[in-house]
Amino acid sequence: MAKKSSFTIQKENTLKARFETLRRQLPGFAITWINSKPNLTWSSRVAYTEDLIRFFQYVIDSTSCNATETNELTLEDISDPDPSVKQFDDDFFNAYTSYLRECDLGQFRGNNRNSIERKLIPLRNLYLYYSNRGDIRVNPLANYARFREPEAKTIVHLTNEEVKALFNAAETAEGLNLTDRQKKFREKTRQRDYAIIMLFLGTGIRISECVGADLEHLNFKTNSLTVTRKGQKADQVYFDEDVAEALRTYIAGERANIKANTDDEPLFYSLHGNRISVDAVENLVKKYTKDITGQHITAHKLRATYG
Repeated sequence: MAKKSSFTIQKENTLKARFETLRRQLPGFAITWINSKPNLTWSSRVAYTEDLIRFFQYVIDSTSCNATETNELTLEDISDPDPSVKQFDDDFFNAYTSYLRECDLGQFRGNNRNSIERKLIPLRNLYLYYSNRGDIRVNPLANYARFREPEAKTIVHLTNEEVKALFNAAETAEGLNLTDRQKKFREKTRQRDYAIIMLFLGTGIRISECVGADLEHLNFKTNSLTVTRKGQKADQVYFDEDVAEALRTYIAGERANIKANTDDEPLFYSLHGNRISVDAVENLVKKYTKDITGQHITAHKLRATYG
């Protein structure tokens, strides 16, 4: 198994710190439920905690419970004592999902149907956990209908002609409307940019996987790269000889001339010798795709193109 990169470790530590801050807003029963799931990733812990806090605040604002802070809530405050009492029924959760769909309060911006269903996952699991334990008599979400998109979304991806034009633009700058300053900058990063574009379209990796990759994760004997997937699981992606050649050229050329400003060995450096950032990669993709496609193309859409 490949050693975790400093990017992955830093990301994990940031999530741990975020969770420790958020958990202070959770009532004891919610903390007990989260502790019952030791295999949750830190990103899932943070996401679940944010979703629960959002729901608990809605309960305080829309019911007659005595709690004024989310960490003061009890199980009795979020459930009905018996089947004859129906405060937490389908109408209540319809109102809550409408709130999720329409609200625009800081980080709690409106959500589409799939996002709403994801935000209900920790609630469903929380209620199921305490229902199975016998701590609540009625699981209000037991029969609550799941959301479904009315029709499939159109997945945005590049056409074959756009892919060819993108490769050419990344290699030669043909088709790009660059300022003189941008041209000078591009000359310093041409090999790196081309290698990143080739890697995205040749493997379908995520932007975080690209940024988090270290040089030691690369294996030219098997033309593979070990990446850290969601859930911190290591996986190997394979690429063809064209991608391998672009990576070799960058490693032997621009990368070899970078004065490192970090103790680890990232695969892709910034010009300042640090690990390239997610924002830098997003801007890189945007720079090379805007004039080629006339659209706002993200690294995720390059992943969709590979798919």
